[in-house]
Amino acid sequence: MTSDSDTATVARRVRMVLGSVLQVAEADLPDEPATHNLRRWDSLHHMMLMLALEGEFGLRIEPEATPSLTSAAAIEAHINGRAG
Repeated sequence: MTSDSDTATVARRVRMVLGSVLQVAEADLPDEPATHNLRRWDSLHHMMLMLALEGEFGLRIEPEATPSLTSAAAIEAHINGRAG
């Protein structure tokens, strides 16, 4: 089970990686970053994001999961689900 502090840490790290890959300051990211509200989050950046997340969290994101990870919330849930 993931603690609240672990969940908050995952959320911060996901935002950090999103900002880095999309070249957007973390402060400029929307409250709920997703493909529908970030123009730079296109298919190329999505693949770059998946690779960066794998590196940041030391895990492998299965190709089958990639299409559903289109928001920070979905990514966080996926990572938190893997931690348990």
